[in-house]
Amino acid sequence: MSQKNQKKKIITSRPPEMIAQAPTIFERLEIHLARQKKAYIVFILCAATLCAVLLFDVKISTANDDSMYIEAAWNYAKNFFGYFYTTNAPLYPMLLSLPVKLFGINVVLLKALSIPFFVAGIWLLYRAFAGRVPYLILFFALFVTATNSLFNQYASLTYTECFFSFVQGLFFLVFLKMDDKIHANGASNWRRHLTDWLLIGATMWLLYISRSVAIGTVAVVGVYYLLQKKWLSAVYSSIAFGIFVGFYGLLKKILWGGVASQFGNQANVMFQKDAYDVAKGQETAWGFVVRFYTNAEIYLSSRLFQMLGFREEANLENSIPLTILVVLLFLFGLFFAFRKANHAVLLAALYAGGLCAITFLILHTSWGQGRLVMIFLPFILLTIFYGFYQVLQRKSLAGLQLIFVVGLVIFAGGNFRKTWQAALKNAPILGENMGGDKYYGYTPDWINYLKMSEWCSKNLPDTALVACRKAPMSFIYGNGKQFYSIFNVVTNDADSLVNILKKRKVSHILIAELRTNPNVYIENTYINTIHRFLSPILAKYPNSFNIVHTEGVAEKAQLLKINYDQMITTSAPLPVATNTEKSKK
Repeated sequence: MSQKNQKKKIITSRPPEMIAQAPTIFERLEIHLARQKKAYIVFILCAATLCAVLLFDVKISTANDDSMYIEAAWNYAKNFFGYFYTTNAPLYPMLLSLPVKLFGINVVLLKALSIPFFVAGIWLLYRAFAGRVPYLILFFALFVTATNSLFNQYASLTYTECFFSFVQGLFFLVFLKMDDKIHANGASNWRRHLTDWLLIGATMWLLYISRSVAIGTVAVVGVYYLLQKKWLSAVYSSIAFGIFVGFYGLLKKILWGGVASQFGNQANVMFQKDAYDVAKGQETAWGFVVRFYTNAEIYLSSRLFQMLGFREEANLENSIPLTILVVLLFLFGLFFAFRKANHAVLLAALYAGGLCAITFLILHTSWGQGRLVMIFLPFILLTIFYGFYQVLQRKSLAGLQLIFVVGLVIFAGGNFRKTWQAALKNAPILGENMGGDKYYGYTPDWINYLKMSEWCSKNLPDTALVACRKAPMSFIYGNGKQFYSIFNVVTNDADSLVNILKKRKVSHILIAELRTNPNVYIENTYINTIHRFLSPILAKYPNSFNIVHTEGVAEKAQLLKINYDQMITTSAPLPVATNTEKSKK
C-alpha cells in the first residue's frame, strides 16, 4: 500500500468516539466569547450610547408622564419635605429634584440623565449574568436591548423606564451574588448572613419605590426559593423586604407627616371599568379576567413584536396564535431553567413572567403602551433563547446550532435596522430643535396647545390658575406656571363640576382639539375630556365663559375665562367631540 493510501486510511479510520468529541459550534463560540467578553460588552455599551444619542428627543413627550416627573421634581426641589409624590412610585422624581435644584428646569439635561441609566442598566445585567448563562444568548439579549428602537427612544425621556432598568440590573447583580454567598454553606444561620439578607431586602425595596408593579418581586423571590425547597430563605427574604418597607413608612410619617400611599390613586383607577369615567362603575371579577387576557394579547402579540421590528404601528392587531406562541416559548425556557437548575435564568423568567402578569391584570386595555413591558425585554429574550440553546445541546440536534446562531444574527440585525431607520427620521427634527425651534416635530394640535400654555405664562397674572388636559406639559412650556389637570369626568351635575373648579380656585380653562390618533387629523374628532367636563355647565349656564385667546385655526386651542359671579358672557358655543377619551393620563 502506498504511503498516500496509508495516510488516507489513518485519517478516515478514527474511532467514532473521537469524532463525537469534536467541539460543537456552541462550544467553540462559548470559548471565543468568554475570552473576548470584555471587548463584546464594551461594543454593546458603545452601541447603546450611540443609538441613544441618535434617537435623542429634546421635546417633551405628549403622553404626559414625561413632564409629570419633571413637575414633581420641581415641587421636591422647591420644598422637599413639604411635598410627596403619590401618583406613581416616588424615588425617580426625588432623584431628579437634585439637578432641578442645582440647574432649574433644564429639560435637555434632565432627559440626558436617562442615557447613563440606560447604559449602566445593561452593564449591571452583564455583571449579574456573566458566567451564569451561556455568553452566546447573554450577548445577543443585551445587544438587542441596547439597540432596540423603543428602548432608545425612552433613553431621552424623563420616564422611569431607563432608571428602573438601572435599579433592576442592580437588584439582579446583588441578589445573585448574595444568594450564592448565603447558600454556599446553608442558610439556616441568619445571623451569619444578616448583612447579605439586608442587601437583598434593600434592592427589593428600591425596586418597589421605583415602580409600583415591582411590589410583585417579593412574591417572585418567594416562589424562586420555594421551587428550590429553600423554605427559610423564602421567609428571610420577605422579612428583609418588610424591614425596609416598615422603616420607609416610619420615615414618611416623621418627615412628610404620614402622606398617602403610592398605591392609593393607582388602586382607585385600577378598580374602575374606565380609567377616565368614574360613572361607569367598578370592574367585576370577570372583567379583570377579560382585562388580563386582552392585555396579554395586546402586549405579547402586538407590542412585543412591534418592539422587535416585526410589526408596524399601522398594522397592529391582536393575535391569539402569536400570544400562545410567545407564552409557550417562554414556558419552554422556564422549564429548562428549572430542570437544569440554572438559578439565574430561573429568577429572570419568574421575574419577567410574574411582573408581566401583574401588569396585565392592573392596566386598562385602553392604554396599551409598549414601554410597560419593554423593561422586561432582556429577561424575556434570555428565557426564550435559553430554551432553544438547551434543546440544541443534544447531540442529535447539534447540526442545527449553526441555523440558530444565524437566526440570532438576522434577528439582532433586523432590530438594529429599525433603530437606524428611526435615527435617520429623527435627525432633521433633532437638528431643528437644537437650533432653537422647540415646537418642530409636534403635530399642529400640540403646537397650538403648547403655544397657548406659553401665552398663559406671559399674559396671565401669577394668581390665575388654568385648568387643562395636560397640566404637566403646560407647566414645562409655561415656564413653570402652575396649571390644574382635568383628566376625567366624575359627575354630570353642573353645579358639582362648578364647585370642583371653585374649590381649586380655577380662573381659566384651556380647551384644545388634541388628536386621538397622533398620525391622523380627523375633523371634529379629538380627545374630549375637557369638552365633556364643560358640557353640563354650558347646558345650565350657557353664557358662563369668555373666550380670551385662540391659537391656530384648525386643531385650535382656546383660553376661556370663567365668570363665577355673573355667569353671563357672550361666548360662542363650544364644539362637541364625537369620540370618547382614549389616551392614558
